[in-house]
Amino acid sequence: MKEFGKAFGEAAYKVASKMGGTKSQGKCALAVGDALSMVMGEQVAKQYRGNAWTWISKVKMSNLWRFLKQSKDTTNLPAGSLVIWNKQPTHPYGHIEVADGNGHLCSDFIRSDKLALYRNNPDNIIPLLFVPAELQLQNVGDNLPAKVRVIASALNIREHAGMDAKIVGQYKKGDIVTIWAIETKCTTQWGKNSKGFFCLFNERESFVEHV
Repeated sequence: MKEFGKAFGEAAYKVASKMGGTKSQGKCALAVGDALSMVMGEQVAKQYRGNAWTWISKVKMSNLWRFLKQSKDTTNLPAGSLVIWNKQPTHPYGHIEVADGNGHLCSDFIRSDKLALYRNNPDNIIPLLFVPAELQLQNVGDNLPAKVRVIASALNIREHAGMDAKIVGQYKKGDIVTIWAIETKCTTQWGKNSKGFFCLFNERESFVEHV
């Protein structure tokens, strides 16, 4: 499986193309949920389904994305990023869309990331931007050795890179760990130091963050 962000962005574009093309159908949250289901399965997608604005609290607690900023500038977002507009009187369900990484924002329709969503935005609602959590570690391999902080409740140290490898130790949440080398297997990235190998992130979640 390819990186989550790229896969999600591609899925969102496909769903939007089929559902509405360039014309809104009023089903943005359904479309984004369907795209997520295509990539992660319905068991994951159903945890987020609901009206567009209800995704905000769920995404803030998610391991798939991290909050970037609140901004009207939605250009050049990484593939798989979410743009979520809170509810307002003229749009009581809010709006949610996915960046495909190619200049498009996709929901139940496709639009340019350079154009404003609402011509009429009397409450001056500014969208929340979330990027795939995997991106927080995408450049760690270029700056080794690197220090990261464990954000999982516990992180197993293994003899080699693989979930079936023997566990030889464990880091606790909050521990600062030095990475000497990186090994990538499919969608899982592993760090290595003198103690052994430990998982940095997979397609579902991240276990460490930059210090």
